[in-house]
Amino acid sequence: MERIKLDDELNPELIKYLEDEILQLCHSKDYIQNIKNLCSTISDNLSVADLPNDIFYSKSSYEGALLSCLAVLRGLQAILEPFKVSQNNLNKNLKRGYCIVRPPGHHSMCANSAGFCIFNNVAIAA
Repeated sequence: MERIKLDDELNPELIKYLEDEILQLCHSKDYIQNIKNLCSTISDNLSVADLPNDIFYSKSSYEGALLSCLAVLRGLQAILEPFKVSQNNLNKNLKRGYCIVRPPGHHSMCANSAGFCIFNNVAIAA
């Protein structure tokens, strides 16, 4: 996680790092590539439903899932690393955090999406 800065934007280098090192903490390379390929084939303004698993994909789902995972990692990083919040000249170390992200991630399994979740952000952060 040392390569992730709290103010990083999603760029090709960061995407590669997430795909090659972070997402593979929970998911196989094949699963990650299958989701990426599926989303890249969906036309704008359309979605693909996987109703048995309660998941819908769109062209932006892959990027959204990466951003969701990144937000959870940034929240964890803010707690674990010395990070100071400046507000009214007060500096505090964060002791806990709560991430509200979409897709949420906690229902996803290692080999398939489920419950509106694509990547299991909770398992990856743990």
